[in-house]
Amino acid sequence: MGVSLAYSLFPLALLFYRKLIDEASNKNFFLSLVFGFLLFATDPRLGIISAGSFVFWTLLGRKNPKYFLLNLVGIGAL
Repeated sequence: MGVSLAYSLFPLALLFYRKLIDEASNKNFFLSLVFGFLLFATDPRLGIISAGSFVFWTLLGRKNPKYFLLNLVGIGAL
């Protein structure tokens, strides 16, 4: 039950993490916090994967190509 619940929460947690970065508001913060907590409570492995993929997505999603090499080094450090 826990793994299937975690698999269903994974896209929602990642969506609200991304919404928090795109538009910082109290609502987005609360929703990302709740779904992130629920994901970590049901299956910590998927919580770590979602946090890591969010960091990876954020680092590669930057518009400035000057820092692309720096982003790759940062991802390699993870």
